[in-house]
Amino acid sequence: MSLVILTSCSSESDTERLKSVTELRSSETESVAETPDGNLVPDKETRSYEGRGKVIRLIAGSTFIEINHEDIPGYMSAMSMLFPVADASMIHGITPDDSVRFQISGSGEILQISRIGS
Repeated sequence: MSLVILTSCSSESDTERLKSVTELRSSETESVAETPDGNLVPDKETRSYEGRGKVIRLIAGSTFIEINHEDIPGYMSAMSMLFPVADASMIHGITPDDSVRFQISGSGEILQISRIGS
């Protein structure tokens, strides 16, 4: 199952982009990427990044965890962020304030925690 999170959809182009992503997703495409000219195409390249941080919260009844993480080299600067987790059993036993190391992986713009531990 894939999840696409948009922070806003205020312009017509954002609405069209969401429609394009939805159409590609519904056609059984694993993920999409944006080409330099703005087109959305299937993206099968899997990427992985390693991170470290402190657990802020776990979202009850979901597969999301919020982590205040350090820089993730090659991916993003330090910040607090909600991450989807590949399997809910991975976060069993993890509690707020735990220091964790984690791996995020996936293809296209959809990355999720694929490994997590102390």
